[in-house]
Amino acid sequence: MLFEILKVRRTGIADDLFTRLAVRAMGYHERTGAVPLRFFSDGTPLADWRIKGAAGGVGCVGTNKLDYKPIARGSGPGGTYTDSGTIAGVAMNTVSIPDGAPADSDHQRWYMLRANINEGGNWVDDYRSPTYANCNWYAKLTAGTYKLVAECANPYGITVRVPNLDSIYRNDSALPGNHIPRYDLVDSSGNILIEVTWENFFGSGNQRRWTRKESVFTVTEDTDVGVFSKMFQYDSSYAVDNITPYLVFRYMIVPADTPTSQFSVTLPITGEPEITGESCWEPYKMVLPLTVRCGERSAAVAIDLGKNLLGENDTVSFSSTHTTIPTFIGTNIITAETEIQPSEMYIKYIGI
Repeated sequence: MLFEILKVRRTGIADDLFTRLAVRAMGYHERTGAVPLRFFSDGTPLADWRIKGAAGGVGCVGTNKLDYKPIARGSGPGGTYTDSGTIAGVAMNTVSIPDGAPADSDHQRWYMLRANINEGGNWVDDYRSPTYANCNWYAKLTAGTYKLVAECANPYGITVRVPNLDSIYRNDSALPGNHIPRYDLVDSSGNILIEVTWENFFGSGNQRRWTRKESVFTVTEDTDVGVFSKMFQYDSSYAVDNITPYLVFRYMIVPADTPTSQFSVTLPITGEPEITGESCWEPYKMVLPLTVRCGERSAAVAIDLGKNLLGENDTVSFSSTHTTIPTFIGTNIITAETEIQPSEMYIKYIGI
């Protein structure tokens, strides 16, 4: 039996159930130290864990690289938009898309973009041109291939048409020629990498409650980019049976190989319509990526840090995140996949 336990410690492999049960019965142990952290486990998830940050901040940006805030801000020659009444973050009828995540605006980050606002009795139109300085949101990318993803929910399912510029702009005679509804990806040198017009986005599917478009692009070096949007929420020509439908949008920049998942949600509005489709959505956030290895086996875990990196006086734990860290039978090694390493990690596990 001692030989078998030593074999499990060395190779991470137990030959029989009896050996595994013997290892499991050995009880809880605790360990504190710098990562990589090495320990022998019976294969059950950690019973408890806590990680302390370090100077400079531990962690990195999660899957969504676009610093996409619920309240967007943009400026242009027609005026400066800086309040929530102009470009507003909204929760999608308290529905999570995809389902399973919180439905509030901080997690879902839908927005409704207005083309104008009344400032002191004077209407100011959104005359922004698609330049880097006029973008709504920004991202810092390393070399690689990504996809810009735009998603739009149309709760009432009313026909989607190109907005009537005469009704959404108060002074259309002053418009330059490029103010059609659109969104763009622009780099810091002013190059437009992706341009998608309203017609390109919606195409012929003008009755769909859910519209989604992926645009793949590659950067060969560290690149700053911005997303410029003038995809408006509605206009008066949409009104049908005294209902003015609204459109809500959101954007993300993710690695090109990021998978999507199917979803189906029921909206809490008259008729309880369903929105179905696919999405790879997650909000912009900081994460602490960990890897648990045992021989040739491994598991990746991303600890959600929220809006900030983990500073030297900050901690994150199982009790604060409810994130489970798995282990394997045998000798496990936990590493942090970040440039700045945590100063300390505490674990509670079953082993010897």
